[in-house]
Amino acid sequence: MKKTITTVIIFILGFFVISVSAIFTEYFTAPAEPAEDIATAPACPSPPPGYQLIDPGIASGALCRGACGADCDTDACRQQNPFTLCVSSGDSYRICTYATVFACGSHPCCVTHDNCYDACATAAYPAICRRGCDFDCVNTISCGAIDCALWAAGFGPQPDTLRFTSPPHAGPVMRGGCPAPVPLSGDGIRKHRPLFIEP
Repeated sequence: MKKTITTVIIFILGFFVISVSAIFTEYFTAPAEPAEDIATAPACPSPPPGYQLIDPGIASGALCRGACGADCDTDACRQQNPFTLCVSSGDSYRICTYATVFACGSHPCCVTHDNCYDACATAAYPAICRRGCDFDCVNTISCGAIDCALWAAGFGPQPDTLRFTSPPHAGPVMRGGCPAPVPLSGDGIRKHRPLFIEP
């Protein structure tokens, strides 16, 4: 009987000690420091320097603006390897991944024609407006009917190159500075190039 009472007392005391310890832990232990204040977390550039967004979100709904051909025409555009950038702000950084990348041939006449078509998206009579854009291309000395027809199909002279990406995938915010560039990985992701963005 005495052994049973002693066991019960020990159990009650143990439960009391554990409960008191839990209370002290909850109310008197300082909370862990958050990884990063969202207000100062580095943001991924969209698009990154030297690139345009594949889908700029304009009224016409058109893609790869300024490239010759319709949207990201496969005769004018070539898909490139994905790449990553490291963005840094203060004592934190994150890795931004750009999964879809195009390099597209362009010409000033293609740029002008695309701008004209995009403006027609909000015109009273869009179809008539676009025919006016085509007429302007054909009748511009630096463009001409033959080249305008070739550009519409993604061909023709394309002395310039425009680069486009999808919006970035932002990795988690990490403490410290950008890590050293890493070799090419098996999935074809290029090593990142540091891009420092100060707060």
